[in-house]
Amino acid sequence: MNVYLVLSIVVIVVVFSYKMCFYKKGKKIWTILEEMITVCSMTFLGVILAIYFNQIEVSKTEKNNVIKYIEASEKSITDAYNDVSGFSNDISKDSDTIVYQKDRFAKRTLGYPTAFDISFNNDLLLRIISAPSVSSFSSSYERIKFMQQCVREYEGPSIGMKNTLAAYMYVLNECKNHLYNELLYQFGVIDEQDLESKNICESFPDLLNDKNWKDLYGRIMDKVKRSEFYQQRLQNEKK
Repeated sequence: MNVYLVLSIVVIVVVFSYKMCFYKKGKKIWTILEEMITVCSMTFLGVILAIYFNQIEVSKTEKNNVIKYIEASEKSITDAYNDVSGFSNDISKDSDTIVYQKDRFAKRTLGYPTAFDISFNNDLLLRIISAPSVSSFSSSYERIKFMQQCVREYEGPSIGMKNTLAAYMYVLNECKNHLYNELLYQFGVIDEQDLESKNICESFPDLLNDKNWKDLYGRIMDKVKRSEFYQQRLQNEKK
């Protein structure tokens, strides 16, 4: 129960008990002191109730804003997924033996969910959303950035690039599911326990044991583990 509501109830009980005490003792003549206490008590009660109802409105506003952030992030993820899917379709037209160089993609803007990136770094969002989603979004955020680097730095045959894009699409779709589950939680459709069971992060899909992708994965994962973001996450998990 909200602390302001509790204080309001306490004030009402105290004032009522005070009046009843005087009536029982036959003191029906109100003194100036008694009147002042009553007025001050009622004023205090009014202030407390005003703060309480204001908090309710603020909470509603914050929740609505969080829902808007989540919906914007979900759309951003969808747009990025469609862009990567289109890129993958273009790659599929090439032979599996064509060797891809990094400079081939230098001028291409690969789909990236900017709105999700911004939302994930928003203090309001991190304060309002559920604990399971904070963990899931953190994992998705790390994976998306990782897969962006994988695509940018890939050098090898076409089949490896196709697998890399497939993994990126998988990660984007997984993140979209996490966002959708958090929306269900915010609307009261599921509870936190259901949300936690839905948000278990699955492993990366099978990449056909592509050696180029595996080597790239190892190099970039080393960079990720040395990054400030990853180190900060480890510190938070230890607390």
